[in-house]
Amino acid sequence: VHEAAGHAPIVADPNYASYLRRYAKMAQKAIQSIDDIRVYEAIRYLSDIKENPDTPAATIAAAEERLRQVSKNVRYVSEGVKIARMAWWTVEYGLVETPDGPKIYGAGLLSSVGESQACLSSKVKKIPLSVACVEQSYDITEPQPQLFVARSMDHLGHVLNDLEKTLAFRTGGEEGLKSAKLAETVATAVLDSGVSASGVLTEYRVHDGAVSFIKFSGPVQLAHDEKEIMGHGRERHGSGFSSPFGRWSKFPDRAPQTLTHADLQAAGLIEGKFAKLELTNGFAVEGKFVGHTHSHGKLQLLEWIDCRVVLGGEVLFQPDWGAFDQLVGETVVSVFGGPADSFHYGEWNMGEASSTPSRQSPFTPKELALHDIYKTTRQWRETGFKPAEIEGLAKTIATTYPAEWLPMLEVYELLLQSKSQSPEVARLKAALESAAMKADIATRDLIVKGLAVATTKD
Repeated sequence: VHEAAGHAPIVADPNYASYLRRYAKMAQKAIQSIDDIRVYEAIRYLSDIKENPDTPAATIAAAEERLRQVSKNVRYVSEGVKIARMAWWTVEYGLVETPDGPKIYGAGLLSSVGESQACLSSKVKKIPLSVACVEQSYDITEPQPQLFVARSMDHLGHVLNDLEKTLAFRTGGEEGLKSAKLAETVATAVLDSGVSASGVLTEYRVHDGAVSFIKFSGPVQLAHDEKEIMGHGRERHGSGFSSPFGRWSKFPDRAPQTLTHADLQAAGLIEGKFAKLELTNGFAVEGKFVGHTHSHGKLQLLEWIDCRVVLGGEVLFQPDWGAFDQLVGETVVSVFGGPADSFHYGEWNMGEASSTPSRQSPFTPKELALHDIYKTTRQWRETGFKPAEIEGLAKTIATTYPAEWLPMLEVYELLLQSKSQSPEVARLKAALESAAMKADIATRDLIVKGLAVATTKD
């Protein structure tokens, strides 16, 4: 119902379809924090065990406490959370302005009988949609006290633009790296040369307002244009990676990625020979130069062995640590969540599914009989039935399943359609009204509306 009645009809709108495509690309780039992952895992586990009727109450209580604790320990609102909130307040719970007032386009509202009616009333606050919606949290277990109203479907794209401008994959630089370091999850830093490094960012340094050094814990992947550079995956960089970058003292007026093979030789970088490369930001790399990587006309990597990297008196890489790969570039132009080439990087910290909602105990005969009732009523709706059959089923439900209001409501509706004069009609109606009085507000609303619909059809 949610997909067919909620999402599918609205996708036909070209502006909305464009919004979804752009949103999906943006969501792939958002940086998810380690806190987000812990909350996801706790919610997933709790949801699964609560769906399993075999789960002991103590296990559920422990899982609820785990969720409370990880939620309490969330340090900040990450890009991943902001992206999720954007989807919630638009794709799932969005309203759009029309000459006749707000109309629903969010699938969560469209597929909920209760909320789809209540949300248009004055009881629910209507707020003009803006990027500020990502600052508003939500509770998926409760009706939403406020909703956001877009001026039009085209307006959605403008709000998405405003959100995109704030994300690290657009801002890059020190601010982008700050987001990645705080997240403590796999992220990718892209230099202006096109080369990138992916891993868990642990350190970065800034010189004269420009990032000059980055360090990741392993495993790390080096890539270009979101494709892993051959030989520079997790196998080579399994224990972390770091590199300085910036302009060279030999060519202070040129972007390092524009340097040619002849320029390398002029700088003393000759394959198989020991050399020393000094950067204008104070870093120095010295060792045996063994090769370089050019791609799309840009210098991207320098490869060294027996190498030492220093900044003043501080040693940042030593010869006994193995081969050293140096990034070439001047600035960090983008920082985004996840590895650049996820296919080759493989599994990373996106949340572990440690449970399953399936039950282990077999269904009881009473449960199986209830399943048959649902199946039978569906068949009767499609193929027809005899009044005597539905009257017999009504007696069974009233005596055996007095708490099952939904099949009771279905049979009541079929009885009315059959023009039955059986006393079961009044009996079922009374039972449904009694169930409504005992139920919570949401369930009561569903029963009352169901009775109204059944009577209208009659």
